[in-house]
Amino acid sequence: MSKITNIFEEFEKMSGQVVVAHGVETLKIAKELSSLISGLPLSLADNDKLVYLMKEQLMTAEHEQFLECIQK
Repeated sequence: MSKITNIFEEFEKMSGQVVVAHGVETLKIAKELSSLISGLPLSLADNDKLVYLMKEQLMTAEHEQFLECIQK
């Protein structure tokens, strides 16, 4: 049986991969999201897709902000 992907764990993994680590508030919100998501009636596939999309959204936003800063 596969383990449900946890957004908090994914954010923690990302923190070591990005130049600017995620702050306390970002990780706090990730924990809250994980608790909420775990209580939703989602299939394993839908849970993993939601976590993937949330992670991608965060990474895309960080990338866009970084590019905007270096262009100024």
